[in-house]
Amino acid sequence: GSQDVIERLSVKQSLRSIRESDVTVLLLDAAMGPTKQDFRIAEECQKHGCACVIAINKWDIFPENTYEDQLDYREALLESMRNISWSKVVFTSALENSSRKKVIRAVESCLVEYNKRLPTSLLNTIVQEAVAWNSPPSSSTKYGKIYYCTQASVRPPSFVFFVNHPDLFDDQYTKYMENQLRKNAGFEGTPLRIFWRGKD
Repeated sequence: GSQDVIERLSVKQSLRSIRESDVTVLLLDAAMGPTKQDFRIAEECQKHGCACVIAINKWDIFPENTYEDQLDYREALLESMRNISWSKVVFTSALENSSRKKVIRAVESCLVEYNKRLPTSLLNTIVQEAVAWNSPPSSSTKYGKIYYCTQASVRPPSFVFFVNHPDLFDDQYTKYMENQLRKNAGFEGTPLRIFWRGKD
């Protein structure tokens, strides 16, 4: 029906806007949770490397909810939206005048992370500690070794790891290294890009 057409056009417009934006705000209804269209928009955010704020609207329809409930909701939401599980989540209410300010503050915070550049010394300390906890992958004939890492760019923050055998470094180790960077240096609300390069 006409509702479907409107929905399709609005998603098309959203996808076009994401390609041109630094930060996307994904507005979700607290009772409904993410829809099929929200997952499409999330995919586009990941693909185009823009920062993301997820604003949970109408949180006040659950007046008895505690702060713990908020944390549980956030965790379940990010688990379901894995490709943007790094997003910054804010809870808003249509009745609160402060909601708009809350979203704007979250966008500003994401922009800072999106443009963040780590000093090389801090970056390599994080990498050395990560490697000490979890050695690089190996095969029956070769073992992975990381020589050093550098941050190649921002918007989004992108890191190049110089290694002996790039083919050994799989998605699992890439995810591990991303988690270590986030744990030690923040980056909430922004995607990270990681590249494995041979030295020559």
